[in-house]
Amino acid sequence: MIVSVSLLLGAVGLNAEDTKPAEKAAPADPKVAPAAASPAASAAATARREELRKRREEYDKLTPEQKEARRKEAADKRDARIKTLKDKKAAGTISESDARQLERLEAQTARFKKTDGTPADPAKVGEKPATPAKPAKSEDK
Repeated sequence: MIVSVSLLLGAVGLNAEDTKPAEKAAPADPKVAPAAASPAASAAATARREELRKRREEYDKLTPEQKEARRKEAADKRDARIKTLKDKKAAGTISESDARQLERLEAQTARFKKTDGTPADPAKVGEKPATPAKPAKSEDK
């Protein structure tokens, strides 16, 4: 049997190494872009980054009142979408993707309610909050 398989493989011109199963490649990390990304995808990503950079620059130029108005507008838009999705859920017509979006929007709303609603100061990210001073011990015995 082995002889006949080796004769067949030899006749086709295959080596024993050619018949080994391919090694499984490590799963690609979704956070890391592939090394050989297509030029169109690369251009689209570059354009998106540029658009986000411009938006950030425009936002940084706003007054605190204008920033608060934008945050309020975004919260109103988010609340309206949550209401729409909850209505769909109550009617039993919510899709799987809408259910995931509802879950994410509710989590986002909870995060904003937990804080004062303002974005974190990038300079203070990772810092521990200031601890209040401990009261002096009184010597009442």
